[in-house]
Amino acid sequence: MNRNKFIKSLVSQFEAQISKLPDHKLEELESGKLEISLTQAVGSEAGGAAAPVKKQPTKPAPATATATKARMI
Repeated sequence: MNRNKFIKSLVSQFEAQISKLPDHKLEELESGKLEISLTQAVGSEAGGAAAPVKKQPTKPAPATATATKARMI
């Protein structure tokens, strides 16, 4: 990819991401409190994002009641 096309691609990605931000996040970005990363997800490469896992609802374990009786001697 040639240099100018790459730069234009990065700028358009940045524009797409920043346009989704709410006003307070834009203010944080302007003040330097917020950083935006343009790195792309690496998918299945080493260290990449794993496929989303659908969580199955779990049944709570049955409660077991135990009664204790204290005796004072």
